[in-house]
Amino acid sequence: MTPKSISWLRDSEVKYLLLLVAIVFIRFCLMPLGSSLSLDETGTYWVIQGNFQETLSRIAAWPGQPALFCIVEWGVKQVGGAREVVLRLPSVLAMGGAVVLLFRLGERLFDRLTALIAILVFLCMRPVAYAATDARPYALALLTSIAAMLFLLEWFDRRRSAHGIAYAVFASLTIYLQPVFGVLFLVHAGYALYKLRQGSVSWRELIGLGGLVLLLLIPAIPGFLALGRIAKTFTHVPKPQLIEFLNALALPSVCFAMIAGLFPFFGRDVLRFRPVLRNREDLFFLASWAVVPVLLFFVTSLFLPTKLFAARYMVSSAPALALLFGWAIRAFEPAQVRRLILLILAVTSIGLYGVVTRLWPNHDGNNWRAAMQAVRTAAAGKPGTLVLMQSGFIESNNPRQFFDPALRDMLLAPTAYYPIDADVLPFPDHVNAENLKYLSQLSSSTLEPRGRFLFVTCESGNGLLEGFTGRLDERGFKSTNIADFGEINLTMFERR
Repeated sequence: MTPKSISWLRDSEVKYLLLLVAIVFIRFCLMPLGSSLSLDETGTYWVIQGNFQETLSRIAAWPGQPALFCIVEWGVKQVGGAREVVLRLPSVLAMGGAVVLLFRLGERLFDRLTALIAILVFLCMRPVAYAATDARPYALALLTSIAAMLFLLEWFDRRRSAHGIAYAVFASLTIYLQPVFGVLFLVHAGYALYKLRQGSVSWRELIGLGGLVLLLLIPAIPGFLALGRIAKTFTHVPKPQLIEFLNALALPSVCFAMIAGLFPFFGRDVLRFRPVLRNREDLFFLASWAVVPVLLFFVTSLFLPTKLFAARYMVSSAPALALLFGWAIRAFEPAQVRRLILLILAVTSIGLYGVVTRLWPNHDGNNWRAAMQAVRTAAAGKPGTLVLMQSGFIESNNPRQFFDPALRDMLLAPTAYYPIDADVLPFPDHVNAENLKYLSQLSSSTLEPRGRFLFVTCESGNGLLEGFTGRLDERGFKSTNIADFGEINLTMFERR
């Protein structure tokens, strides 16, 4: 570390920012590591629970699970065991790496102070905080996507082959980890055309770089085709509204912190807003990175059956949004204004989704560990207890899948990690005429003759529990709500 770096770290504002970053990182990225797995995380475990050959076969059976990430998770499980902390370790380490690369990018585009502010904004974004402790590929994809952007800029500036190869590798890894991050290629292409128009790069160089990326993506073609065949199943997200599009770009928590932090200084001569920008192309680059993923997913979700307007998919734009807001906050003077804004941002973020009433916050609002423990307790000492369990996976909407043993186990992934000693019958996530007909047949042939069974619904049952309770009440059953675990409800049905 150079004397200049040591001197910078001793600055009082830098120390203040580092303290806030440390608090937020510990709260959002470390403290939830040991909490219950979410539904999607149990899906990750279902894929990797066996040996390597079984893992590969399950990846093929479930195209929605990125193969590269599942292989990483399988390797981590072999070393550290199948524990919540271990399964989430790749994500939290990747988020730490993403923070370092984001600092490097912010320092390159602006300055160190702006980069440090951007890190705090980045960690206070809900999708980023969630990805950091999620045994899913989003944190790793964030790491590789930021690395790809950084090397792309270096390649345009210096035109070194090493930078071009590094860009191609990290851009390709991003797609292997999460295909929806492929929208960032539009950002890369737009910036490349901008550079081409300036005369900073030639068509030959761009074609060569793009060809290398395509070459590295050839092994992913079968996976892309498999995803294309099931793309119509991605309809669980409702059609977005314009206000949701604006919220995705405006970051309400950051805007609130800026307004609240500026309020005590309004009307005072000391307040200044002095944005510093080295060149306009940096702003164009960041703006396109921030807007393109959100805009594309918004438009396609409005007009196409496939709905991708979800925070976890649009998190690919989070680094650019953090840098832009970091640049805006950095422009306020004096330093006390920035400090107040960032303090309010950290406190507000922890209050909104850090759950200030919990010392050790949960990763997800749904506690599958506690729910399955409650099922075990309710079924203890009562042999033959049936459990009717609503699957939260979108793939469960076709009840014919429940008669395939492999697919059936996949749709009941929470019971793979949190096993229960009872016979489990699955029910689809979505409630429609076909699924209700299936439930009616199942109730008449299997559930009602038993006289006693447990019903586990998720996502508040999508209105299913109320209708089912009315049907069984007419047939002489009473229902007892045992407990709610977030949106997971456990109800006992017994014949009077």
